[in-house]
Amino acid sequence: MTKTFAVDENGDISVGPDGNFTILEGIEAVQNVCLDAVRTQLGEMVLAVDQGIPYFDAVWSGVPNIPQFEAALRKAVLAVDGVVRIISLNVIIQNDVLSYSMSILTSYGEGSISDTTAI
Repeated sequence: MTKTFAVDENGDISVGPDGNFTILEGIEAVQNVCLDAVRTQLGEMVLAVDQGIPYFDAVWSGVPNIPQFEAALRKAVLAVDGVVRIISLNVIIQNDVLSYSMSILTSYGEGSISDTTAI
């Protein structure tokens, strides 16, 4: 079973009311790992600089390249253990904010992730 640490809205490891780290399992863990994967910027991981989403090139430099961004999202999510396939992916730009929502099929059932970034 997939397990990972829970994080709060700032991406910091979450501590439960008992004072221990909160552990996620199953579909919640897979969704959390997917969200971490798509929030990782290309080049920010010291030992894996070739991994991550090319936010600078695809989103923040001039006109956003939505097909490049979508392709990077798909690649990152499909690389997560427990993800079977992507059911749907929607990317929109509104008021200088890029938002995406994705439905995924995991080995634990159907789930979803979504996020936004200023452009």
